[in-house]
Amino acid sequence: PAPLDPMATAGGLGADWAGRLGIRTGLPVTVGTYDSFVDLAAAGVRRPGDSGLVLGSTMIICRVTEDGIDPPAGLAASDHPGEGRLVGGWTLSGGRVLDWFSSRFGTGEDLAEASAELGPGPLIALPYIGGERTPVWDPHARGALIGLTPGTGPADVYRALVDSLALAVLDHAERLEQALGPCSAWRATGGGTAHALWAQATADALAAPLEIAPDAAEAVGPALLALRAVGADPARPAAGTVEPDPRGSDRLRRLLPAFRELSALTRGLPVEEVVP
Repeated sequence: PAPLDPMATAGGLGADWAGRLGIRTGLPVTVGTYDSFVDLAAAGVRRPGDSGLVLGSTMIICRVTEDGIDPPAGLAASDHPGEGRLVGGWTLSGGRVLDWFSSRFGTGEDLAEASAELGPGPLIALPYIGGERTPVWDPHARGALIGLTPGTGPADVYRALVDSLALAVLDHAERLEQALGPCSAWRATGGGTAHALWAQATADALAAPLEIAPDAAEAVGPALLALRAVGADPARPAAGTVEPDPRGSDRLRRLLPAFRELSALTRGLPVEEVVP
């Protein structure tokens, strides 16, 4: 069939599926769209001037702009179920690198607590364990760790990986700031918002509050899009706010050039294909 608007009605629910689901035949079925778009819309990122984050297995860092604005170098632009266009990036880095580390070297909750107590250390990490999309655009990008000492332990490495995700967000946000100006607050969703250390590092990197969406770790986006399609648009104020720590903001801003340089230095290294 021809593509339709995400909030158009594709038709009525057929009798077979209505019976399986235990709901009424003929209910309107909304066309819908890509998962990240409905997640961002659920967080309230829908109009020019809105800025949004998805902290999940992968990450999205974007701002809504008027039509006709070209994306900064390394980033992209896309239509979305809202006004204007989304400009920003879609990474392959995110919670998957923390899950990878925890599955091999210790549980994430214990390491997160130990890392928070230790505070930031001297390590710089790259989170690219399986290639990277924006802004690197390199399927062969790989992870790295610089600054090891005899005293380095698992908690230090875990903290460096969390910081690397915050630096990846900052790498995108700085490009957006240069093109669109500063951002006073970001609306955030995804399971990573429940990870206190990750959420705080992200707020620090952005030097701006994270306004956490209600039900941020739940798959409510499609239902909310369907409600909008039939004329219902419930108010959804933020469930909480993570304020940046100026000391962390200053530190991560100072680390960004080294993070980018390390990414450039590792480009082109001989690598083996990643087998899932």
